[in-house]
Amino acid sequence: MASALFFHQLAALLKAGIPMQQSLGMAGKGCSQGLQRSLRETSFKLAAGADLASSLDQQFFDAWTIHLLRSAEYSGSLVETCERLATNLEAQRQRRRLYRSVNT
Repeated sequence: MASALFFHQLAALLKAGIPMQQSLGMAGKGCSQGLQRSLRETSFKLAAGADLASSLDQQFFDAWTIHLLRSAEYSGSLVETCERLATNLEAQRQRRRLYRSVNT
């Protein structure tokens, strides 16, 4: 699954007015090689006219995230949704870390 850092960076780049294709590449720089490859493919699909949600690889993005991004894309709230996804992913990571520390 994509990281919180990816969504934070994507939101910041989009907010700054960077085009989606370029933003995907820049935000994915610190991610795994597999996700970077997936984001390049997504960028090619976007260039061919596909929408963002349809272009994303479900290996890295779960169905819930893709549906949220689809809704955000159509409603014009993509930046806000990316920020919320990042916050949610950070909270999930912290909960897992806390759970592991309690169970060890």
